[in-house]
Amino acid sequence: MNKYFITFCLLLFSINSFAQTDVSGNIDTIWTKAGSPYNVVGNIIVDTLTIEPGVEIWFDGNYNFEVTGLLTAVGMECDSIIFKRDVGNTSGYKEISFKSASENCELAFCRIEGTTDNGIFIEGCSPLIRNCRITNNDNNGIYVSSSGELVLSNSIVSGNGNNGIATDGGNAELTNCIVSYNTQQGIVQQGSADSLTLTNTVVAYNSGPGIITFGGTVSVTNSIIYYNTQQIVNSDGSVTVVYSDIQGEVFSGRGNINDDPEFEDNSTFKLKIISPCIDEGDSSVVFNDIYFPPSLGTEINDMGAYGGPLAGKWYDPLYVVPLSIDFGDVTVEDTEVNQVTVKNYGDTLLNVTSISIRGISGGDFLVDTVAFFLEPMESSILNVNFNPSEEGARNDSLDIISDGGEKSVSLTGKGVVPDIWLPITSLNFEEVQLGDSLSIKLKIYNMGKGTLYISDISSGNPVFSFNKTAFSIPSYGIDSI
Repeated sequence: MNKYFITFCLLLFSINSFAQTDVSGNIDTIWTKAGSPYNVVGNIIVDTLTIEPGVEIWFDGNYNFEVTGLLTAVGMECDSIIFKRDVGNTSGYKEISFKSASENCELAFCRIEGTTDNGIFIEGCSPLIRNCRITNNDNNGIYVSSSGELVLSNSIVSGNGNNGIATDGGNAELTNCIVSYNTQQGIVQQGSADSLTLTNTVVAYNSGPGIITFGGTVSVTNSIIYYNTQQIVNSDGSVTVVYSDIQGEVFSGRGNINDDPEFEDNSTFKLKIISPCIDEGDSSVVFNDIYFPPSLGTEINDMGAYGGPLAGKWYDPLYVVPLSIDFGDVTVEDTEVNQVTVKNYGDTLLNVTSISIRGISGGDFLVDTVAFFLEPMESSILNVNFNPSEEGARNDSLDIISDGGEKSVSLTGKGVVPDIWLPITSLNFEEVQLGDSLSIKLKIYNMGKGTLYISDISSGNPVFSFNKTAFSIPSYGIDSI
């Protein structure tokens, strides 16, 4: 097993090395996964560029990636598009900048990391950015300037060397986002005419204030601002906060609370089932929760990044739960059944084209469905059977392929066998008077991990009879006749 794995990795490395494509200058093309990685060896100016899922862009030096035309970079949850510095590049790269670019520019399921400046710079345009991770850049995660408009959803801006998001002459609208662990402020609004709107967003664990405004307009709804050095600092601006959890004194506004949000962890910021933020958002229908999970409780909005009608958009349209199943110990030739739920978290019909078992277990895992369609918000249950043919561990995968993404569910289990043990191998009834009877109890032990099935107990002499002849004994159990 290990030998095959190592050989595969070496082959994959060889293919990637061969496919590497050097790029620079004006770009008007499509970057495909087959040509990946794309090695940036000079400044890039995008006229028209489509980047396919799974493409990696490696910067060989401190170069710009400037979009003045149309950039469409739409990855998938399981196949992101990655912008990063090459392994040997110690100087980093500058930033992904949109300057008076097409209003149809889109980044989705992209990772932007390791720049020497801002992760993303926006000026004079309004790219759509969703399902992206803008992390560990030297300056701001995102900088919006000079009539720029940031429309950001289901994204994480974290660990950047300055602010998470900064605006100066531009506006920002965040929905179902996380802004965390940035070295300075979470969000800073520098222009007096800037507008910031947060809906179902978490701003947490930033080293400066969560939000600071110097004269702009701030609107916060159904959000959590917590565990920053200060939460909201208003320096001559206009701040409206409703139905939000703000650390400190209860912030003025409808439905606000100041309770520990009870995060499940401090990276995804999902809520525990005991969180006071569940069902505490704005109860207006327009804010209702419709995706369960990640939303909890009833349809009333949950504060934070996993409430509201966009909560399910953290994921591909193909949503599968669970992503791993351990059947545990199953007796050889017995069958254990577990279920996998497949949901359509997209907005259009989902075509699940293939469902198959991948591995070397020789048919010990089986699934009862091969293909189907799902309407938006519709779900289907897959029954996965484990029927071990022999003793030993099994490790396979359930692969689900659709036009809205691909998922693999890890399947593990172990075939086990029983081990019958009789403390005595003969019974002596001695003398019994004709017409009388004598009973002797015989204990039967199962010393194995598998269930012991007794199908028949018989004697060659009809004078001997038994109170039961077919029964089962669980693992390490005992019974008697």
